[in-house]
Amino acid sequence: LVKHSEWRAALDLYPSIQRESTVKGGGGRRAMRIDEATYTGFIAAACSLKKVEKALELLEAMRRENLSPSRVVYTSLISVCGRTNHMDLAVRVFREMVSRRVPIDAVACNALLGACARRGWGKLSTRIFRFMVDTGIGPDRNTYAQLIYSQAAHGQHERAQMFFDMMVEDGYSPNRSHYNGLIKAYNYGGDFAKSTELFEEMKASRIEPDASTYQALLRQRLSLSRDDRAKREPAETPLEVRDLMRALREASEENEEEEGGVAAARNNQKGSRRSPPSSSASSSSSPSSSPPPPPPPAPQSTPF
Repeated sequence: LVKHSEWRAALDLYPSIQRESTVKGGGGRRAMRIDEATYTGFIAAACSLKKVEKALELLEAMRRENLSPSRVVYTSLISVCGRTNHMDLAVRVFREMVSRRVPIDAVACNALLGACARRGWGKLSTRIFRFMVDTGIGPDRNTYAQLIYSQAAHGQHERAQMFFDMMVEDGYSPNRSHYNGLIKAYNYGGDFAKSTELFEEMKASRIEPDASTYQALLRQRLSLSRDDRAKREPAETPLEVRDLMRALREASEENEEEEGGVAAARNNQKGSRRSPPSSSASSSSSPSSSPPPPPPPAPQSTPF
């Protein structure tokens, strides 16, 4: 069910499986025990449904069973806490991950950085980046995107530009997300000339602007009077608000069409999964055992 994204159906099975796991069999032993993989599936389902309390309840149940949550479990929890604005929980889960010596990778750090980007917590995102550098975790393209967005909310364009330049030095080509974040940072900082320059650079690089691009260009401009906007706009390539509004509407319509197509395809896919299998279908083989995980690294202290 989890593999096929049937999150609610998977999570609905937990109460019955939990009851079965408490039934005593012969010799006083439990007839069934929920293992680590099953808990991981339940937690993944709860996180996908943004049920933070349920996910934490399942995590506590794992601890009571003396099971060690995996890196995937912790990363999923950090991500859902960030998406639901439970920043304190996201940081707490990350700290627990460190204290329990769970191997931390860029994906786990990116999950916490994504939470910072949503809240505009630039200082915390910078500390996380320092933690990555100190522990030898290499940042990837997504890391830099989250760092840039974290600085953008308060117009910290110097720091956003610093992370943008570091990304390019590391050999990553900027994509639309990186440009959108940097445009937002300069625009929120009141530097319309630089945001317009980046907009033109983005188009020259054949990166198509989207609704987020135009929203970033518009938001701060709309808060100023016409005279103030004229003073901050570059004289050679001024961006008229009415033109940006029109472009935003067109981009939003394109996004709605794309999302509608994705939703229809997903529904068709789910429908095909629910259809009964043919009689010639062969039984699936048991999964092969995975190699043992590498030994955990030495415990690290987080700077936050």
